[in-house]
Order: sequence, then structure tokens, then C-alpha cells
Amino acid sequence: MTNIFDLDLLCAIGEEEAWKAAYEEELRKLDESFRLVTLLEYEAVTRNQEDARLEDLQNQHFVLFTDPRFAQVLGKWEQQLADGTWKRRLKVLQNAAREKEIENHPTVAALKNKLQTHLTNLMLTHQGESYPFSSVQSHLMANADRDLRKALFDQVNHAAVEMEEEFRALVKARNEMARQKGYPTYHHYLFEGIMELDFELYRTEGFQMMEATRPISREWSQRFQEKWGYTGTQYYDAFYAALNFLEIPRSLFPQERIKDALHFTCRHFGLEPERMPLQIELLDIPYGGMMNAIATDDLRIALKKQDGFSRYGVAMHELGHALYEFFSAQQSPELFRFKNIIGHEAMAEIVMTIASQKEWLRDFLGIEEAVLAQTAEAEHLFSLTLTKFYFYQSMVERALYENPDDDFQAMADRVFQEIFGGDSMGMHPAAEMMFLAYPVYVQDYIYADGVRDMIRERFAIGGLYGQADVFEVIKNVFMEPSEAQTWQERVEKLCGKRFSLQAFAQFLAKEKSF
Repeated sequence: MTNIFDLDLLCAIGEEEAWKAAYEEELRKLDESFRLVTLLEYEAVTRNQEDARLEDLQNQHFVLFTDPRFAQVLGKWEQQLADGTWKRRLKVLQNAAREKEIENHPTVAALKNKLQTHLTNLMLTHQGESYPFSSVQSHLMANADRDLRKALFDQVNHAAVEMEEEFRALVKARNEMARQKGYPTYHHYLFEGIMELDFELYRTEGFQMMEATRPISREWSQRFQEKWGYTGTQYYDAFYAALNFLEIPRSLFPQERIKDALHFTCRHFGLEPERMPLQIELLDIPYGGMMNAIATDDLRIALKKQDGFSRYGVAMHELGHALYEFFSAQQSPELFRFKNIIGHEAMAEIVMTIASQKEWLRDFLGIEEAVLAQTAEAEHLFSLTLTKFYFYQSMVERALYENPDDDFQAMADRVFQEIFGGDSMGMHPAAEMMFLAYPVYVQDYIYADGVRDMIRERFAIGGLYGQADVFEVIKNVFMEPSEAQTWQERVEKLCGKRFSLQAFAQFLAKEKSF
């Protein structure tokens, strides 16, 4: 059928051992195709190199994954085989195909690409200056000019209102395809169906967490008002306030030492970074950082060239992703290649704790006590703000698919005010690039931080630096098994209890410090 995977062959074989052998060979070919896709995606971002092979391979993956025989033959053998490892392997590959199936459908892809192109090409103006849409988030986070932040936010929302009907068509197209598969909405298809998560439990625990953080949020609002005169929480103020209230000198965190920081951390855990298949680059890329597992022997981290405390956090986060890939390299291709995002982000977040640990900051950068106190407070404030944004986005996204005929701006406003208080407008959903490019993804960050804080609670640690024994346990119990077990199973084995957001909520509310 295709040079990346011979589905005809697998459908024709009936004997178990012969089928397994054929499957292993076809899986090897499929993995090679994903290796090339991942490499081309990395080069598209880091080298600005477009390659026609990327679209061709993506189309081949779509044809394969949407062929009904693909799910049928894998599902049949998943049922027939007695070996638990084989069952898990086939289930993981089926879920990877199901996750991509609707998104890669020509109707959905065309709608999505049109909206993304519209946003990417959007130019905004303020006092005679032009600002591309891609720069808006940076201005909302770092620009001290409040009038500019408000103007850009208002213009983005105005442009998104004009795109609302096209965005609504995308939501409805996704919903219709999910209904054809037996789910009430596209959100249910991904959240409950493929991810096997309980949204009502997530909603309940999430709002309990938001309620627990109200006292500390009020304290911060008061401090923002005293410093800048802000009254209430406006969307265009929230990130700026979180990142700039505490003035930590960027010069103390030079970009020139970031690569050394990651090598220093690897050596701390007995690893030899020079012998690892890990390439680290500092480049002019449009976002903070990325990690691409091209293959088990080719892991790459790209980081934005920039000074600052937060840059070290991003770098350590990407190192966490890379270590997870490195320690799971012995797994079969589908268990290595198609990792669950929550588990991946959890490992990135637990390693990221190192960048805000006082001991690490002293040992590697020689940071003084006065600054250390600020870094701890800054890390908590940003985590609090970011989590509230993620929860806001996840609630809006569910509402979009459950109520696709509603006024989307009013929907976003209502949810933003419920979570942040005040009377601010929210970001129009049509302008949320996450909803276009990475649907039903944002809640994974909250689950991941929940895992991180369960680990910190279980081992009574603030972070992994100075905790080689804990790192070894995490490596053995969580990283090395990879998708051979679900992330929930590994969390329960690691922490001795089932997953919940309780420890994370206590951290955000400052009821518990790690």
C-alpha cells in the first residue's frame, strides 16, 4: 500500500509468529518515516528550511492511519495475543493513529490551516508602529507599556471576532467527525476516549484548586495595585505582572552559560553529557525552547538565545524531556515514539525544579541570598498565574465543543472572570493558537504539575538537585518503562497512591512548601 508500512501484508498473515515478525519489520519502516518527519520539523523551526518531503510523509501517515484496515488488524491482534506487552504496544499505536485521524482529515486540516495562516499574517498597529501577531504574547509578557499591551489585546480580539464563523466551522467539523465515532463532541473523543481521563473530576479538582488559591491571589493583586495602580485583573496585565513584579537582574543568568548548566546537571546525576546522543543549540527561534526526539540516538534541544532566570527554567524543562527519551530508548519503537504528553510534561516539570533550587543556583551560578529569595517568590508567582491561565483555557475549550453555537467572546469573558475575578475580557477563542494547532492539550500541563508535586510530596523534596537517590527511583519507575505502563500506573507505583491535584493545589495556595 505504501512504502512506509505494508498494511496489505499484515492483513494477509494469519499465523501468530509470522505476523509478529512482519509487524516488527513494518514498524521499523514506520519509525524510520517518523524519524525523518521529526528531523524535518526540527530543521523547519531551527534552520527555517522547508522540505517537500515533510508534507509527503505526513500525507502518507494520514492515509495509513485513516485506512479502516489499520485499526481492524491491530485491534484484532490486540484481542488475540495473550502477551500483555504486545497488547500494550498495539494499543499505544492505535491511540496514536486515532489521535491524528480527525486532525489530519482534509476538511479539518483545510479549515485549521486557513485560520492559522490568517493569524500568522495578522498585523496590528499602535501609534504608527506595526506588530505581527507572533509578537503579541511577548509584548503581553514583557512590555512595560500598558497602553500598548491593551491595544494589541483589543485588536487581536477584534480580528478574532471577524474569524469567529470560520472557527465555529472548524469546531463543528471536529464535532461531527467525533460523533461518527460514537462520541458526543470532539473534546470527549480526545479527553475521555483516547486519553481515558475523567473531565468532571478534573473540573471539580480544578475549581477546588482555584478556590484554594484565592487568598494568595488577592494578596498579589493588592501588591500589583500598590506598585502599578492596577485594579482588578485584566488579561493584558496578568502575565506582565507575574513576570516583572520581582526585578531579577537578567545579567545574573547569562545565555552563554545555559549549555554548561545542562551539562553540569547531567554530571550531577552521574551522566556524561559528551557521551549522550544529545545536541543542545541556542538559536533565534520564535519561542522559548523545544526538544525533538528524532531517534533514540539523536536527541536535540533548541533554546532561544536570551538572558534571564526564566530562560534557565525553560532549558531545564527541555532537559527533562530529553532525559525521559534517553532513559526509555530501550523500549520498542511505538512505546518510545508515541509517549503520552502528560507523562512527558511531568518528567520535564520535575527536572525543571532544579533551576529554582537555591542549592543549584548557588553552586552553578553563585547567586547571592538576596536574589535567591526573589527567585523562589518569582517561580511561585509565575506558576500560580500560568496554572490559572491553563485552567481558564481548558474550561473554555470544553465549552466550545459542548456549545458550538454560543457567542465565543462572551464564553471566554465569563470563564476568565470566574477564574481571575474582575470584569476583564478573555482572549477570543479563535485567536488561541493552542485551540487551532494543539487541540485538547492545555490541561496536560496541569496534570503534569500534579504529578510533579505528588513526587515532591512523596519524597519530601523541593527539587531533584542533591537528590540522586530520588532521581534514580524516578528513572527506574517512570522514565525507563515509558508507555509499557500508563502514566497513572507509574504515578501510583512511584507515589503509593492514585493521582490527584491535591499536592499541587496545596503548593499553589502556599499551604505546603516543597
